[in-house]
Amino acid sequence: MISCNNLTVKYGKHMVLDKISLNAENGEITVLLGKNGSGKTTLIRTLAGVQSKFDGEIFIDGKNIKQTDRKRLSRAVGILPQNLQKPAITVTDLVSMGRYPYTDAFSKLSAEDISAVERSIKTTGIEHLQDKLVCHLSGGERQLAYISTVIAQNTNNILLDEPTASLDISYRKQFFEILDRQKKENKCIVLSMHSLEEAIKTADKIVFLDNKKIVFCGNTKQFISQRIRDKYFNVKTVELINSDGISYYIFE
Repeated sequence: MISCNNLTVKYGKHMVLDKISLNAENGEITVLLGKNGSGKTTLIRTLAGVQSKFDGEIFIDGKNIKQTDRKRLSRAVGILPQNLQKPAITVTDLVSMGRYPYTDAFSKLSAEDISAVERSIKTTGIEHLQDKLVCHLSGGERQLAYISTVIAQNTNNILLDEPTASLDISYRKQFFEILDRQKKENKCIVLSMHSLEEAIKTADKIVFLDNKKIVFCGNTKQFISQRIRDKYFNVKTVELINSDGISYYIFE
């Protein structure tokens, strides 16, 4: 579980987040939406402890992150950033980095660590990539390799910043299947997205950011009924119902 109270972040004199309060629960997917520059990336980075300068409180599984050392925090929350490096190491070596919070001072992997890496690679379906260099992967393959690294970290909380940005249709489908399995394992998942259609299909809770603040927090039905997207993006939401009686939405 991730929660924050009156979270405020400034870069110099520039306010980026202004008194943000929210709760993200275990077994749920919380999606952050908002225009470019609304603070989604800063919120993800701050909740993960990457952005360390902030006012207010952040709790990961009930523990204040300001009172938690880096290694313990890394065992509690994993983050997939938006900009991914392309190191000249194998996928297996990359995924192994997810086990570093559990290793000794010499960073030697135990049998348990190696098993966790193997399970993570299998979970994401990238066994065929494990011996390839990360720098030689396609954008979609690299994204899955990094997701596998986060899963190998085996944290209760997972934060992802625009994780589907470089994925084509097939990889996006695979990614959401992976995400759903993590949710069923009672993980707390928070991710930022731009696609409203995918957010509605995926989210248990939607948090909409605008002008440095949360202007909406609720489930997808509430998000649609209150026409949040219509108001802030000047579009029209149209509900269509297929022959099976299932609703889906288009935006004009």
